[in-house]
Formats: sequence, structure tokens, C-alpha cells
Amino acid sequence: MNKYKILLVDDDEVVLSDLGQVLEDEGYDLVKAKSVEKAIELLEKDTFDLVITDLVMEGVDGFAVVKKIKDLSPETTTIILTGYKDTDFIIDAFRIGVDNYMLKPAETEDILFKVRR
Repeated sequence: MNKYKILLVDDDEVVLSDLGQVLEDEGYDLVKAKSVEKAIELLEKDTFDLVITDLVMEGVDGFAVVKKIKDLSPETTTIILTGYKDTDFIIDAFRIGVDNYMLKPAETEDILFKVRR
């Protein structure tokens, strides 16, 4: 089995812990980042099959992560996981190349379904 590498980016420690545990239990190779700056640092050093990122975080928003991913590794799949339902955010996300968009709180099975795809 291919062990896919996932970067999980969120400033919410509960999301990092809980969702991170679910992904690790599923056998994914998981790396966590609690800030956009840390995520960008990791993206500059390594490649990932998938990046799941919050949209609104302290400092720089998740769009910066997605833009960096698309610059460094356009084939990396991206999922935005956010509590913001604003249509403009959703449209902007898809314009910059997000592959999927999920609203918090998301059901674990829904997240795993999209991750497996």
C-alpha cells in the first residue's frame, strides 16, 4: 500500500489533534503545522500528496498556503476545511486552485471520503 503524505494546517489544536489522529489511524503519513508560516516552511522542504488547511488563521490566511502549494507543487491536492461559509471565500478558493472545500464541523467519514479520493 502506498503511504500518502498529508500536511494538516490549522491553528486549532483540537483539529490538529483529533483529525490528525483519525488520519494517522487510517495509515496516512501525517505532518502537522499550527501556522501558515510553519506550513510554508514545510512545503519548501518537502512534498506532500495532500494538504488540508484551515482558511482563516492568525496572521496569514490559508490562501497563502494554497498559493505556495500551487507554486511549488501544482500536482498536490488541496482541501480547505473552514468554518467560514461566505460564498466569496469559496469562489476565491476555487479560483486559486483548491481541489475541495469543506465546512467545519465536518463529519469524519466525509473528510475521509474526500481524502481517499
